[in-house]
Amino acid sequence: YNEHKDQYETDASRTISYVSFELLPSGEDSTMIREEIEDLKSEFQNVEDDSAYARVNSDKSNSYRTYPIAQLPKILASNTNILKEGDVIGPYIEDGAYVLYKTSKIFDDTVSSVKASHILIEAEDDSDAADAAAKKEAREVLQKARSGQDFAELAKEYSDGPSATRGGDLGWFKEGQMVDEFNEAVFAKSGTGVINDIIKTQYGYHIINVTEEKTAKTYKIATIHRDIIPSESTRDNLYRKADLFSASNENYAEFTASAEENNYSVRSSGKMSPNQRTVGTLGSARPLVRWAFTDASVGKVSDVFETDTHFVVAVLTNETEKGTSDFEEVKALVSREVKEKQKGEIIKEKLSGLSGTLNEMAEAYGSDANVYTSNDVNISSNSLPNVGQAPKVIGTIFGMELNSLSQPLEANNGIVIVKVLNRTPAPEIADYASYKNQLVQSRSNNVSFAIKSAIEEKADIVDERYKFY
Repeated sequence: YNEHKDQYETDASRTISYVSFELLPSGEDSTMIREEIEDLKSEFQNVEDDSAYARVNSDKSNSYRTYPIAQLPKILASNTNILKEGDVIGPYIEDGAYVLYKTSKIFDDTVSSVKASHILIEAEDDSDAADAAAKKEAREVLQKARSGQDFAELAKEYSDGPSATRGGDLGWFKEGQMVDEFNEAVFAKSGTGVINDIIKTQYGYHIINVTEEKTAKTYKIATIHRDIIPSESTRDNLYRKADLFSASNENYAEFTASAEENNYSVRSSGKMSPNQRTVGTLGSARPLVRWAFTDASVGKVSDVFETDTHFVVAVLTNETEKGTSDFEEVKALVSREVKEKQKGEIIKEKLSGLSGTLNEMAEAYGSDANVYTSNDVNISSNSLPNVGQAPKVIGTIFGMELNSLSQPLEANNGIVIVKVLNRTPAPEIADYASYKNQLVQSRSNNVSFAIKSAIEEKADIVDERYKFY
């Protein structure tokens, strides 16, 4: 450790343990928001300017949009048979919000959509025989579908496509969305039902069932979203809970004991850097990180911090300043490196006492030794197959004579003896201009970074922005 302290340089870091209190809406909060949106429903039904009303009363943008039938929200797509202009449906819960939909206008556009299911039969390989077998199976399945057997069940049994688990259902899709052969067959179909012949595409053979006939219907939909979020009362109650936990515990021992008593989960941040902005599952938590580097003391419990989704109480458990790591911090790493070095010396000594071919030496060494052959080893390589990172070994290889054995050499994952079996000289290059240009471009791209690094290294300035931002 003392001889290699430069290898154990470290940046400043802090580690905290913390208890988080997640901000979630209560049942009462959800009920209150539902009542609010129910009150809007009748007004929404009768208002004339749907887009303005939705925009003012919604918690999300894009509150007034035009949808082809293939892109309607799921709940609307499943009720197209009953949708009428002026209808307001909902509220529904979608993605943590109550949602109202109003059908402002229904009209025909220039692009049609259709709803269909399919059964895909893939060939096992690219051979003609496999293609013929897939075609034969597809025709047999088509006959079953046309005879009235349940199409969804046939899809689950026979289809090789990802929609098989959904009974082959592809939902609504616009004209031109599928591959040409499939698209042409579906949009040429009049009405609904199973298409009379199998359709071949690049994916295989398809048996297609049109479940909703093609239509160019397009919908202007006004949408009101109301996020289901904690009320002020819920936030206040949770804050008091977190504040009581903070005020009741002064040190780490009390912190962990109280957390266990209250069945709170204690999490660790791991090592945090001064400019870190997120902590574990808390997401953005910059004030918490800044506290750990400025005001915190090891073992002292914090006040309550608030993130977007949690109240947090923390305790600093470790602080490391920039410089050389203490021996105790890197003891396990140093011990492992020392053991590996000692093991390497023992292996080297044992290998040095062996002679003969590589195979003979491996056999004499024992089952831990293996002989490998590597082709196309380049001087620019950093690793060898079956060996891993071994830049020193590769450098030695290119300085050896043909058919000579090297001394035992250290690689990252073991000790290596190499023998050069063949050497191919690099071809002469008549014009080095392209290599020159690559070097110039590479150096140019690094100039700004190099200047910045040099200034930082030479300037007597300590970056302490982390204390304020």
